[in-house]
Amino acid sequence: MLRDAQDQVTAYATKNKIPLSENAKHFFTLAQYNGGPGAVQVLLNDFKREGTLANDAFLTKKPTNSKKGQVYDNVMQRFQLANALTSEGHFDPDAPSQITSTPITDK
Repeated sequence: MLRDAQDQVTAYATKNKIPLSENAKHFFTLAQYNGGPGAVQVLLNDFKREGTLANDAFLTKKPTNSKKGQVYDNVMQRFQLANALTSEGHFDPDAPSQITSTPITDK
């Protein structure tokens, strides 16, 4: 589910020529999972308009006029916790994923 969310975020950003850092990709993937594609599109467009995507400024400055402020708040909590756990060494961001998937095929 998260991989699909990430793919959708990347596709929307690419289609709309919105450059995303790795932190932004992680944040907006969580936003997609939390609030759905509509919420992500609103947030991306709000941040693009405000100029807060540059240098990931949106991570320190909440959108001022976004209708999706609650999604931002929810995702920010998860994002900050994930970063804290990673910085404490609980996760190795360079390790291969421990989750594997098996494609479903018709037989």
